[in-house]
Amino acid sequence: MTSKMIKLDTVLLCGRAKIDDELLLYMREKTEQKEVDNKALFEIAGKKILHYICDVLNEAENIGNIFIAGLSKEDIEFDYPVTYLELSKESSAVDKVFTWVHEYLLKRDKPETPVLIVNGDIPTITKEGINWIAKRVSESTATFQYTVVGQEDMDRVFPDSRRSFIKFKDGAICGGDVIGIAPVEISKHADTMQELVGKRKSFIRQVIFVAPFKVLKIMLRRATLDEAVHIAEKALKMSVNLLKVPYPEIAMDIDKPHQFDIVEKHLSQKRRT
Repeated sequence: MTSKMIKLDTVLLCGRAKIDDELLLYMREKTEQKEVDNKALFEIAGKKILHYICDVLNEAENIGNIFIAGLSKEDIEFDYPVTYLELSKESSAVDKVFTWVHEYLLKRDKPETPVLIVNGDIPTITKEGINWIAKRVSESTATFQYTVVGQEDMDRVFPDSRRSFIKFKDGAICGGDVIGIAPVEISKHADTMQELVGKRKSFIRQVIFVAPFKVLKIMLRRATLDEAVHIAEKALKMSVNLLKVPYPEIAMDIDKPHQFDIVEKHLSQKRRT
């Protein structure tokens, strides 16, 4: 008899991190939304960025509760249940998530169940991609699960993304914007995990943080992905799982003006079909 799929709770990070001035001005000009200062709240191709993401999460069979860190009901509303994790002006979305690990996640009926952390600026994500990740995260017992996308997959869907790729012996990858954490174990490594999640936007920064003395081997393309995972586990003293995701949408975030244009074109074409 097949066991029932575990639904994973998801935390969306939509904090008050400062947007690059060039990007903010560009998005305001393109969307004519002069007062908006949070990427997740900008409307793109007829719909707010965060609505795109949450709509996918709500439809995904492998996703349970949806939590939004950094915004309130006054900022954005939904036609389905979400929980808002409001932030004080002094706290970041990352800080709130780790406070919440102790206040909520460890008190659930099954605190050992992994949780997904998703950036609030990847509106092209698909239900298939999120279900794919959630299934594999739920099947692993690793403390920290990081997603990456191969350059060949990224270029297939977003050839002009200009993402930064790290070349390993067995292929080039860029970091994804979805990670999995095991709350029970995370609480034992709080400081380390805050650093990792805080650096989630840059795979290179994470590699340097984890194992600075091993970076040269990676830069010389002498390390494989499996070796990189082993390096991370040894340096962090925790179990790590690397998921090479065949759905490049999970790595198509909006950090630069040209990426906004790429995402806008992609979503406009998708909505027309």
